[in-house]
Amino acid sequence: MENINILYIDDKIDPHITKYLDSTIEINDVNIFTNEYEFNIESDTYKTILENEEIKKADIILIDSRLFENSHTGASKISGEEIKIILTKFFPFKNIIVISQNGTNKSLGILGKYKYSKSITPKEYYDNEWKDIIEKSIQEILIIRNINSQLKNNENIEIIVKEKIENSIAGISQYEELSKDDIDNCIKIFLEIKEICKNEGL
Repeated sequence: MENINILYIDDKIDPHITKYLDSTIEINDVNIFTNEYEFNIESDTYKTILENEEIKKADIILIDSRLFENSHTGASKISGEEIKIILTKFFPFKNIIVISQNGTNKSLGILGKYKYSKSITPKEYYDNEWKDIIEKSIQEILIIRNINSQLKNNENIEIIVKEKIENSIAGISQYEELSKDDIDNCIKIFLEIKEICKNEGL
C-alpha cells in the first residue's frame, strides 16, 4: 500500500474542508492521511513554511490564497499563489493547490472554498469542484514514485543524481542546502520581479 499525506494550511481552519479531506478522498490501494496546519499571523513567515516538518512530510498541500493578508511579520504582500511558486522551487515533487474564499480563478489555478448555500452541501460542492483535482494530484504523485523506482535501478544514472531526486521526493529540499543569505536573496529577487511586473502592467 502506498501512503499519501495531504496537508491543509490556513490561518482560520475551515471545518468543512477538514471534514471533507478526512472522510471523502479515497483511492484503491492507497492510504490517505490528512493533516492541518494553522498559520500563525503573529509569527509565521514564508521561512517557517519552508522549514515546517509537516510541509516536508506532505505530498499534497492545500494553501489559502490570502494566508499572509493579516500577517504581522512583514510577509503580507505575498499571496498564496506566490507561495505556491516558492514551495514548488524548493519542493518540486509536491503538488501545491491554492484555495480561496473569493472563488475559483482558473487563470491563477485557484480553487474556490465552499460558501453557504441552501442548494448545495459542502460535500456536494467539494465533490464537484475539488475531488477530481485532488485525485489527479494523488495519481501524479504515484506516477512520480513509480518512475523513481525505475530510475533507482538504472545503472546509467549517477548515484548522486539518484540521491538528490530521492531526497527531493522525500521532502529534503534545496532550501536545506542553502544559507540564510541565499534564501533571502532568492526571495528578494522574486519580490523585485513581482514589483517590475506590477509596474509594467504585466
